[in-house]
Parts: sequence; structure tokens; C-alpha cells
Amino acid sequence: MSVSYKYCIVPMCKNTTVKTPEKVFIILPEDKIRRKKWLKACRRNENDLSLSSKGLFVCEDHFNVSKNIFYAALSLFKYCI
Repeated sequence: MSVSYKYCIVPMCKNTTVKTPEKVFIILPEDKIRRKKWLKACRRNENDLSLSSKGLFVCEDHFNVSKNIFYAALSLFKYCI
């Protein structure tokens, strides 16, 4: 099974699935409003990257992964009750 090549779009971040295969890469949302917010948070100009581009990723270094996973799991849990 081959893994697709991913790279982090945050400026100055050098993480890729080749250089750092142990890292988690989070895909940008497809919703245009949310995607614009993510691009702004990543210090990327929305005109530099097509809003319709598929496969734009941010690596785990730019998230508090354990905290975010906890809150995501908690929000999903409420639907299981």
C-alpha cells in the first residue's frame, strides 16, 4: 500500500510524509469559509493557493493534537448517547 505525498503548507515548515513520515497531516476543510480561515491562520494568502485545490495539509506541529483530539472525541460522543 503506497502513501500519498503530503507536505505542510505553513510557511517555513519543512515537514513532508517523506522527511517526517511519523507526523499526522490534517487536510484543510473543503468549505470555502472555513478554508479561508485556515489559510489566514497558516499565514497563507488565499490567492496563492486555489480555494478549490484538493490535498492541502497542515502538519500536527501547528496543533495541540492531544487537546484537539479530546474535544473532537467529546463532541462525537454526545451523538452516541
